[in-house]
Amino acid sequence: MQRKGTRNHPLSSWEQQGNRTRSRIRSRVEHIFGIQTQRAGNLILRGIVLLRAKAKIGLRNLRL
Repeated sequence: MQRKGTRNHPLSSWEQQGNRTRSRIRSRVEHIFGIQTQRAGNLILRGIVLLRAKAKIGLRNLRL
């Protein structure tokens, strides 16, 4: 979780370094999820079989 400073209590250098480390990892992960969301668009899967839905989502994620 990111730390947040306030006007009268700024972040220490240790907390700033921790925020930097977490934000690097977080940005990588969120970019991947963002790309998946863009590719899916308005993905609405209609069907009864869960296996078929998993296959469709898996194939959609593999497509470049």
